[in-house]
Amino acid sequence: MKFASQPMTLGHASKISRWAYEPPYDFYNMDTSDESINELLSGAYRIVQSSSEVYGFYCVGESAQVPSGHEAGAYLSQRNVVDLGIGMRPEFTGQGLGSKFLAHVLCQIVSDCPCANVRLTVATFNKRAIRLYERFGFRPVSEFVHAGVTFQVMTRPTEDLPPEQEWSLR
Repeated sequence: MKFASQPMTLGHASKISRWAYEPPYDFYNMDTSDESINELLSGAYRIVQSSSEVYGFYCVGESAQVPSGHEAGAYLSQRNVVDLGIGMRPEFTGQGLGSKFLAHVLCQIVSDCPCANVRLTVATFNKRAIRLYERFGFRPVSEFVHAGVTFQVMTRPTEDLPPEQEWSLR
């Protein structure tokens, strides 16, 4: 499977805002409000697809951060970093596609910002995602609590990253 990325469109944002995950992952469900749609259309988000099938999206920058992480000091510790957030379409989660999906996204990030470290924030209950991130070399650097949910901030240096085809074998 070969993935490609493209900018988020209104049609994509409308569909993504209606994705419904099973518990406990329903924590990641969005709503169809104008605020949610506008966030997806902010310019920080890109879709990831294969053929015409949308498999997920990713975002970079402040959109990838949990706002209360700033109050906890979770995002102060590194310079030269790209914050990354990802979301996979619910029906594709748990199907063994995460490695190829993340490999594609990381290659996009590295091609856009070759010298930056990559940082992401994940809810600690999401053990499936954490295992995937660890396989890609992400390591925890801090934790904070927001609305009763504990989040883990993880980073990964970009130097010496293998090419996408090697990542997809993980």
